[in-house]
Amino acid sequence: MILAIDLGNTLAKGVLIEEQPTDLRFCAPDLPDLLQIVESTGEDIEGIVFCSVRRDSGEMELLSRYSALKPGGRVVKVDGDSPLPIRLDYLPAGSLGADRIAAAVGAWHLFGERCVVADAGTALTVDVVEPSVGDTVDSPGVFAGGTISPGLRLRFESLGRHTDLLPLLEAQGMVGVLGNTTAEAIRAGVIGGAASEIEGIWRHIQSEKGHCRLVITGGDGPLLAEILLDRGIESSIVSDLVFIGLAAIFEFRQLQ
Repeated sequence: MILAIDLGNTLAKGVLIEEQPTDLRFCAPDLPDLLQIVESTGEDIEGIVFCSVRRDSGEMELLSRYSALKPGGRVVKVDGDSPLPIRLDYLPAGSLGADRIAAAVGAWHLFGERCVVADAGTALTVDVVEPSVGDTVDSPGVFAGGTISPGLRLRFESLGRHTDLLPLLEAQGMVGVLGNTTAEAIRAGVIGGAASEIEGIWRHIQSEKGHCRLVITGGDGPLLAEILLDRGIESSIVSDLVFIGLAAIFEFRQLQ
């Protein structure tokens, strides 16, 4: 069993994985708290794989705590400069967010076809992973680029905190194209606009390159997927996409 950790902007999240993510899940504000919770379970953890979007990735603490708990256990850090099961068309490769890498690997691992991958968390990232052209069988997929913009919470906070009269709202419920109150108009603009952002990139890739699957993850993913479905756009909602990608990367690195 391995421990996969996603150290995000807001929370540190962990899942114990055998062949698939299990129901043994952990969540805490910071890495030390998360590790303390995990240690208290007494589970036999054979290795750790993690991604981080924080300046302090927590790698040294992970190595220290885990080596004391499991001498000889392996800790795999995911970043753009380390071996991966997909190729990165991104410069410099080391600047690509580790969570974006894990989500792209997860989508490729699950579907093995061109995907637009939307991760709706603190930030909204929309990335493309697709088959390589002329590459070896050792690297059948390529991260082809993507976009980064504020997530729903940041969009609401921007309006609520940087204007005098607009209220601070939260993402909740379906929205129409237009709002007939200020609150409805803000929600339509923020939530509907984010959905349109995903839709626009997906349609552009479809138009330029042919069929591609839309894969959605992240805390606000189900809401955006519901809005897109209302527009006739189907998507694959994979809540554990980052963890699935982390597990695939760990397995790949074990073979190196």
